[in-house]
Amino acid sequence: MNRIDLTLDDMANNKFLTIYNSLIKSFTASTDFSSNDVVSLLIVFYKYTLNNGTRMMSTQQLYNLFLVSFGIFDVYTSAGTLVLNREVVGLAIEKFFYGDDDDEIKELRADMCEFLFAKFDTDKDGVIAFEEYAEIVQNQPGLLEFLGKIFPDDKDRSLVAYCHNIESMFPPEDGY
Repeated sequence: MNRIDLTLDDMANNKFLTIYNSLIKSFTASTDFSSNDVVSLLIVFYKYTLNNGTRMMSTQQLYNLFLVSFGIFDVYTSAGTLVLNREVVGLAIEKFFYGDDDDEIKELRADMCEFLFAKFDTDKDGVIAFEEYAEIVQNQPGLLEFLGKIFPDDKDRSLVAYCHNIESMFPPEDGY
């Protein structure tokens, strides 16, 4: 027997292969992922649903799972607070503007900080919380890296996009 995941017992392993075998073949043929990549993504989905006693996972749940798995917001919040204040944002945007006129640079940085808080601080409490960030990025994925590069290359960004969208490729399951 082909063991997919050592944390699954034989029955769960067989069930996974039975349920997802055709999906693994289909996704491998229709995406840029290898069979191992597809199995890895589907096993995350399968184990999540097993642990939660459901056969479904919402797009939001999958999205949040991969945001947490990749530690996306942690890149910006090294203090572990899961919020961005004006000081943290100000430090992050220092690299955006440079030149000889210090006053103009300071003004551009202040304007950029105000713009970002107007966009991301939806509850106007003076900090950008993870929930606010996630909601904005879900609606406008291009803002994922609003304070700078998170991932080392475009391949990883594509992986996040695939992970976010892979749930939409599952056939609807009536009655669940």
